[in-house]
This record gives sequence, structure tokens and C-alpha cells, in this order.
Amino acid sequence: MNVKNIFWRAGIKLKSGQAFVQFSGTANFLYATACNFGMHVITGNKNYLLTSIMDYELAKERFKGKIIPVAKRQQAVEWLKKKGVNEILLPSESSYAAAAKFEREGFKVSFIPNPFSKAREIKTGREITIIRKTCSITIKAFKLALRLLKARRVKHASQLKEKLENYLYSRGYLCEDLIAESGKFSALPHSTGKGRIEEHVVIDIFPKCRKTNYHADFTRTVLLERNGELEDMLLACIEAKNRAIKTVRHGTKASEVYSAICDVLEERGFGTLRKNCREGFIHAAGHGIGLEIHEAPSLSEESEEVLQKGMVLTVEPGLYYRKIGGVRVEDAVLVRKNGAEVLTPFEDYVRIDS
Repeated sequence: MNVKNIFWRAGIKLKSGQAFVQFSGTANFLYATACNFGMHVITGNKNYLLTSIMDYELAKERFKGKIIPVAKRQQAVEWLKKKGVNEILLPSESSYAAAAKFEREGFKVSFIPNPFSKAREIKTGREITIIRKTCSITIKAFKLALRLLKARRVKHASQLKEKLENYLYSRGYLCEDLIAESGKFSALPHSTGKGRIEEHVVIDIFPKCRKTNYHADFTRTVLLERNGELEDMLLACIEAKNRAIKTVRHGTKASEVYSAICDVLEERGFGTLRKNCREGFIHAAGHGIGLEIHEAPSLSEESEEVLQKGMVLTVEPGLYYRKIGGVRVEDAVLVRKNGAEVLTPFEDYVRIDS
């Protein structure tokens, strides 16, 4: 890990006497250390992990840097002071309690944006390979859903949700609150498992690999009975998704992806958040995925980010009306120099007729 480059890309320069410190429990810590324990310290452009004796051997297997075993916090404080550290830079997600503790120990404390958040936006070849694998199991889980629906083996959305979650868990993946919803409950984008399976089902699968902690994200709406309103909504979302994906490439503004979806949906007579509608398309166009299911960049109207090759993100238009229900289609895509590669290839229009 080139610490200097990570800080440079984030626009941060560590000065003499400063140390960047973060604690376990966040995706940024895991990304930086490959561990879920200890205190991560960067000072003098060198990478350290201060950890207990109990976790020392495990740290040696995972952490690429200098490991400092400590038995008590006071030893960590003394080590920092021996390194000439007088100012602690805490990432903005840190608690004020953590800052106050360092201040009581004689350090000046400042909060800064976590430089690893920026580093995580661009995926390495290894990360892309891992995400591809997670996308692959996601598609397999969706195919299971189709078999269950076609065989009429599930009557309620909660049954479908449970079977898919169990399928994923048995294969090494965790998908808490997988979205499977039908009927009027599908008009609530995050509702899951409440409704009986009726004319259609929205299935949103976003598993995390329990070994690598990387996510995928994929949604399809399955039509089970003829309904002209739902079909029109779904076809509009499919057109919007595909037009938006065509805009994705290195150098595109994230907000342009959002605009592409709104353009299609508004052309077809549907409401959008851009028009201050309270029903219709009422969320962002997508988001980055990786160690977290929702991470930068956000594909929203207000986003000022510019897409860069190596980013992995979702494109997910949806339409939601209380009297009708909701539909959504979503793919995970990899940003390339001249376009986007869909990592969750599957037909957009899915129908299982009675």
C-alpha cells in the first residue's frame, strides 16, 4: 500500500508531528489493514497496526506494514509520543469521545475526510474479480427465485425472502433484509417480506461475501399476471436503465446518469424527484458498491463527482405509486474508459405467466 499516494489523491499531506489514526469497525479500516481489530496509525508516511498480543499472530497474516503489540492503551499513547506525534488526525466518521480521549492524553486533535474513502472508489483488479464472483452468485439466487415462483412454491414475499437468504448463506454470502416484495407494499422501495405474492414481485439481491466482505447488487421485477399499468412502468424503467448505462464512462458526471433516467421517465409521463414529485422515481440513480453496499459515488442530482474507470456502481431506476405498486430494475456496472461493463447480465423484462 502506497500511503503517500493515498493521502495525495485525497488532497491530504501529513506534516511532521502528525499521525492519522483510525479504529476498527469501519469499511475504511478493513480496506486499509485487512483486519477487524486494533488501531491503525500512519505517521511519517509509514503504516502501523497497534494490536493486542491476542491478535498479533493473526495480524501478521493479514497486515502489510509494521505491527506493534500493545497490552494497554497507555502503551499505544507512549509509542505515539516516542514517534514525535503531537497532533492526531481522526477521520470524520470518528466519535467526539475518541477525540476527547486523545486530548486528555495531551494531543491536539483534528478531524479530516478519511483518505481511504477516496481510495476505495477505484477498484483494483483483485477487487473487481471478487465483485464479479459475488455478482455471479447473485444471478444464481435470482434464478432460484424464478424457479420457486414458476413452481408456485412460495405464496408470500417473506417465504421467498427467507429461501433466497438461506440459499446465499449456505454458499458463503450474507444478505440481510434482501428485498422481496409484492402488491401495494412494493410501492415502498425498502419494504420487504410484508405482502402476499400477487401480480408482480420486486426482487433486490445485494449479498456480501462473508470471506472477502465485498458486495454485489441486482434487482429485477418479475411480472406474474397481466397488468398494463405495471408493465408500462417496468418498460419505462428498463429503457431508462439502459439509456443511463450508455452514459456511463470515464469522465462522465455522476449527475448525468441521474439526468438520463429522469429524461426517459419524464418523457413517458412519470413523475421524478427532479420535478419534486412525491411518487414515481423518488431516489438516486445508483451508488458505488464494494466493502459497503452503499458507498461513493452517489448518482444523484446534486452529485459533483466525476466517474472514473475502475469504479463499480449500480444503475437502478424505479417507479413507485401507492395505488399501483412499485417496480425497479438494477444492474451493477464497471466503469471503463469508453463505456460500462454490466457485471450482472440478465434479461431486463422478466415474466412468468400463469
